[in-house]
Amino acid sequence: MIHLVALAFQNASPSVAITHVSIIAVDRGEVLSDQTIVTRGNFILSIGPAAKAKIPNGAMTINGSGKFLIPGLIDMDVKLICSQELPVFLANGVTTVLNQNGRPAIVNWKNQVNQRKLLGPNILTTGPRNMRPKDSAEALKVVDDQSRAGYDAIYIDAALNASTFSSLVTNARRKRMIALGSIPRGTGLTKFLAEKVPVLHCEEFFDSVLLGEQDLRKELRKAAQQTAQAQTPIIPALITTTHKLRQAQDLKEFLRRTPTQFLTPWQSDSWSLGINDIHNRFGDKKFHPAIMVRLENERELIRHFRASKGLALVGTNSNSIGVVPGFSMLEEMGNLEKLGYSKYQVLRAATLDAAIALGQSSRLGSISVGKQADLVLLAGNPLTDLRFIEQRIGVISRGKWLSKDALFKSLATLPSQYIGLANRGLTAMKIGPDAFSAFQNANDPYNLMTQYLVLELLKTGGSASYAKYVDQMSKKEPNNGLYKENGINNFGYFLMNTRKQIGLAIRVFAVNVQRYPKSVNVYDSLAEGYLNLGNKSKAIEFYRKAVKIDPKYPSALAALRKLGVMK
Repeated sequence: MIHLVALAFQNASPSVAITHVSIIAVDRGEVLSDQTIVTRGNFILSIGPAAKAKIPNGAMTINGSGKFLIPGLIDMDVKLICSQELPVFLANGVTTVLNQNGRPAIVNWKNQVNQRKLLGPNILTTGPRNMRPKDSAEALKVVDDQSRAGYDAIYIDAALNASTFSSLVTNARRKRMIALGSIPRGTGLTKFLAEKVPVLHCEEFFDSVLLGEQDLRKELRKAAQQTAQAQTPIIPALITTTHKLRQAQDLKEFLRRTPTQFLTPWQSDSWSLGINDIHNRFGDKKFHPAIMVRLENERELIRHFRASKGLALVGTNSNSIGVVPGFSMLEEMGNLEKLGYSKYQVLRAATLDAAIALGQSSRLGSISVGKQADLVLLAGNPLTDLRFIEQRIGVISRGKWLSKDALFKSLATLPSQYIGLANRGLTAMKIGPDAFSAFQNANDPYNLMTQYLVLELLKTGGSASYAKYVDQMSKKEPNNGLYKENGINNFGYFLMNTRKQIGLAIRVFAVNVQRYPKSVNVYDSLAEGYLNLGNKSKAIEFYRKAVKIDPKYPSALAALRKLGVMK
């Protein structure tokens, strides 16, 4: 098994030289032919005609003849859910990501990447979303706190009023942080655009400034033109709505064509048939026309934005349902090309323009001496066909050469790495809430793994282990409704009705009976579980216990009558 961190540092050479390569200078829109580029450590040491190049002794040399070199790609909208997935971005040529809705764990991963303790793309991250300071003083504190915590950007929430919006942006810039996100409904488009804050997703226009407009097409064009003239970038993330439609129309086919093998089990599980929230909500054909209209409106907005010379950046909203990290980058670049952006404009949007928006253009986004050596070697020229970005020979990340074959061979170990992480979480869960909390803080920033681990706990430890977990968590978090009667009951019904795991649901309902023996509802739920399992005798037993507590309890009485044991 090749381990990814070992792979990154097995190259002991301080320098890498790519000879006789064509370099795409995205800052000038030129192709420099027959060049040799030399890196030293993290940075680009020299670039020049191959005939005159001086290659340091001991440098790793790669023949770039007939190949093309581009800067590493930058995904402006990701959601990182575990550190093990980070190399998936590198394997797809993405060497920098902007994480939305940050947590302390992600700041820690960022620092580990910077210290070469973790293999992955450069990470920049906003602070937590839903920060809604009430006034300017509170806005100043939010910025100071998030800057001190190591976040690189402030996320602008749609619920902000005009004064707190301005305070957040002003103070963020004072701290050399960027601001981006939603269009606050309280500011109006003109005031928002005056701050040149990048807009995250097309949907922001339709959920704020265009909401309720009678002549949507006219106002859509006006908003796009106004945004372009204000030189405010948009990160469209068209892939989000595109994949929403595909999942709603035919989830089985969508999953068949999607590389879900690189997802964590807790992600792939939540995307599956029966669990997939998008398909559950919009699978009925009656919803499809509305999604199609929304998608076309988003495309029309970007068409007008492009026609007005607006700057679109590339962000994929990765790890939202249906969007695989890294693999989605080229698809979103293709979405922009289909809407009229040239291949050069798209490539620049995914590299230098993104670096400029992030305030990182002195370090990232183009190929020049002194910049960080984040590079992608391709088999063909993406300025003639963007699909050549899929034909990667290898990636240089912070000066380290990673061949495509070696990277993807390493990615084959991801399933075992994910299971290993889950087993560590399960062990921490069994130890107790403090150990599990420490595990979550370090490895599961959005608690997406927790439900998966609870299911594993039920499967491997049964009701007793689940009861112990609930008891410990209810003491640690006494106000958390998940560990109260209704929360446990809802979880049981989720397992029974959505996941079709009736046996596990019965285990959950049984724990509720133990915890709340005087509640009629817990007996009624357990009886329903047994009835769904086909065990009528057990169902009758617990329905009778329910009516013993409340002789007039309607659902239990109705069930007993239907079962023929009561008139």
